[in-house]
Order: sequence, then structure tokens, then C-alpha cells
Amino acid sequence: MDKVNKTATTPIPKTLQSILQNTHNTQKALAEYITKTDTLHAAQQKLICDTIERIEFLESQISGLPSLRKQYSDLTASYNKSIEVINDLSKRLTDLEANYDPTIIK
Repeated sequence: MDKVNKTATTPIPKTLQSILQNTHNTQKALAEYITKTDTLHAAQQKLICDTIERIEFLESQISGLPSLRKQYSDLTASYNKSIEVINDLSKRLTDLEANYDPTIIK
């Protein structure tokens, strides 16, 4: 019985204390690593979701481009026709002014 008491009260050897401390430090470092990895993973997931949303938005914008190009083409054609009409009217007005005789109209 004396032997059992003596063994139970024997201090832990320094090597074993060092191993236990290293194990504790490793577990603590591992827990910190897991926390940081989880945080990084969450940030990556958010970036992926944001990127998907942006891609979907850009795809919707791109799908509308043909319609906008058609409208632009139509507006350009209308504008050019309007300029032709204005130029024609301007030429007519210039011709009228060149041939204007104030004595004819009273």
C-alpha cells in the first residue's frame, strides 16, 4: 500500500509536463486554425455568391444589348433623315431668299 500512495503522489516528470503543454498548445493552435479557416470559408462563400449575382446581372444587361442596338440604329436613321429634311428646307429657304422680290408682295 505504501507503494501505491508513493506512486500516486509522485510529481509528473518534466518531459511528460512538456509533452502535455505541447499537446495543449497544439490543440489551442488547431482550434484557432479551424476558426480562421471557417471565417475564410464563409468569406469565400460570400464572394462566390456576390460574383454569381454580378454575373447574372451582367448576363441580363448583355441580353438587352441587341434591342438597344436596334433602337440606336432606328434613332440614327431617323436623325439622319431629319438632318436631310432640315438641309433641304434650308436650301429651299436660301433659294427663296435669293429670288425674293419685295415689290411683288404688297
